Amino acid sequence: MATISSVYRCCALGSKRSARFGVHSRRHYGIVPLRDLIELQNRPSIIRRHDFFSQHGRTQSYGKSHTEERLLDYDPILTQCIARWLWLHYKITDYPYYDLNIFNVFTDLPQSVYFMRKIMQYFHQVLPAESFTRINYYLIPLYRCSKTDKEHLLRDIPGNVHLIEETTLFPLNKPLGPNYRDGSEIFIHDPVRVLMFNDIFPKLAQDLVRYDSKSRKWEQCYAGSEAGSPLSLQFSSDLDYWCDHTLKSLYGSENGVLNPDGRETNSNGVYVPTQFVQLLEQLKVNAPDYRLFAIDTPKHHHPGTFASRIRRFFTGGRECESQPAYTDPHNIAAVLSAASQAPGASPTKIRFRPNFDQLQTITNHINDSDTHGVFPPCQTETLGAFCDKWVDVKVKQRTDRTNALPQEFLDRLQLQLELARRSPLAIMHT
Repeated sequence: MATISSVYRCCALGSKRSARFGVHSRRHYGIVPLRDLIELQNRPSIIRRHDFFSQHGRTQSYGKSHTEERLLDYDPILTQCIARWLWLHYKITDYPYYDLNIFNVFTDLPQSVYFMRKIMQYFHQVLPAESFTRINYYLIPLYRCSKTDKEHLLRDIPGNVHLIEETTLFPLNKPLGPNYRDGSEIFIHDPVRVLMFNDIFPKLAQDLVRYDSKSRKWEQCYAGSEAGSPLSLQFSSDLDYWCDHTLKSLYGSENGVLNPDGRETNSNGVYVPTQFVQLLEQLKVNAPDYRLFAIDTPKHHHPGTFASRIRRFFTGGRECESQPAYTDPHNIAAVLSAASQAPGASPTKIRFRPNFDQLQTITNHINDSDTHGVFPPCQTETLGAFCDKWVDVKVKQRTDRTNALPQEFLDRLQLQLELARRSPLAIMHT
């Protein structure tokens, strides 16, 4: 069984510039990258510890620009497909030399516990005992998630399951700079499958950047204010380490000059997923031989009427929660400015809908020279295509008289498969 070395206090989310100027309080911001203020604003509401129906932890959402898909609406077909995908890829690449090690990076603890339970129950049901004991499933929080009733949460989940409470990928208050690797105290050398559900990408802070065609340089947005004054934004060609790393991962460089994508040179600026780059780099420290599996609703997906009707069938007529996605820098400045002048107010959540094209490009760039062995590059596919490939064949052959599964259960799975085919959700995996 693979083990994780000592609980660690890992690197934080800052930058060289934020370490230099500091973020002193909500009432006084130094000159820092805009993403640092977004991260600071989001931090109180990032980790969700309560159950799906709890009133605790609900905070104000600013804007309602897209619908957040409830992954539970696709259960059990989604959990079964993920389990089958995990096991087959493990058998092809790692068996019998290693265990199947699963890291679920989370911010929504109830959702991750739910999926852990369903996936492990499925493995326990379909695998022989000697194979099931080779599975090690870890829940690892993006931020600190202490004071949980771990024994109660995991008590009815079969197998080797672990909730890492004091360990965190993005802990508080330590600057994360180019020499950040020195601070990591958690490490697993064996291959690891990293799961990220739809509670990760929207909560990763992004940098606002723009390209100056006159100077032919990228400019990064910085923010600052004095006590009692509105937040002000300014662009500078002095890129901090992580913004520069992100732009190079996205656009590459030629003789040290970053090449812009003409489609993304909006004069108001565009957002780039800097904190996603930090997350991948941190995973390389903690688990050098990792493979990523992520699910979320990327940009430019709009569910049709049929999908909406099917979804209401599975949710008992309830509408899905709304989740904001920010693209206008002036809106973000207004939210952060209001927060800086009202420190006691309920935190407003700032969320980003992921751009899978960007994330795929970054993942391939970062993993290109670090992947152990020969593996295919990061790729994306719709939830429908994924489920079509990995669903139990008995679901598609539900009219077969030799099918041992109950007809009512098969009908429900078939409806879920049809919902998945029309879903805005997508899968990104390596």
